[in-house]
Amino acid sequence: YVNARSAYARQTVLSQGQNDLQMLLRSQLDEESALRGYLASGQRVFLQPYYEGGPRFVENLTRLERRMQDSHLSETAPLIFDIRRSHDLWEHDVARPLLTHPNNVDQNQRLRRGKLLVDQVRLDVTQLSGILDTQWQLAADAVKRLLLRASTLTAVLMLLFGTSAIIADVIRSRTQAALERERIVGDTLQRAFLSGWDIL
Repeated sequence: YVNARSAYARQTVLSQGQNDLQMLLRSQLDEESALRGYLASGQRVFLQPYYEGGPRFVENLTRLERRMQDSHLSETAPLIFDIRRSHDLWEHDVARPLLTHPNNVDQNQRLRRGKLLVDQVRLDVTQLSGILDTQWQLAADAVKRLLLRASTLTAVLMLLFGTSAIIADVIRSRTQAALERERIVGDTLQRAFLSGWDIL
């Protein structure tokens, strides 16, 4: 049961990692949409999701990275690194310059660069999601196998104990019957012996 619990805990961590991954992507998309809304309208009110999305992105990425390290999934490290790098480049090369100079002549070029960086984040998220799905399924299969093994072992032990109880009951019944026969024989011999003394 300890191994099943461990496999189930791994499955839970992987599910939480999937959630972190989806929240991370949502934060990146919120930042991008907020920036585009601001650039299209010129109204800073559209930037609220941008300012909220940045810290959420970092928080989710940090939590995801920690979960992957704790799960010993080293194959995720390059993808997480690439997501961080793409987001940092988006912030540095696209968002900040456009927020500082929204009407600059290179606005379209920066937006195209931003789209490429966000597409790279999406691609990395998709690949990471595939790894997590595969690992989750492996953990689920391990839980099933371990629970099946544990239930089979429990059933065998119950069968052994049940069989032992039946055998013990049969032996007890036979022993009681033999003791009863011995008591009857003893009583009969004692009566015969005593009745023989009465004649003399």
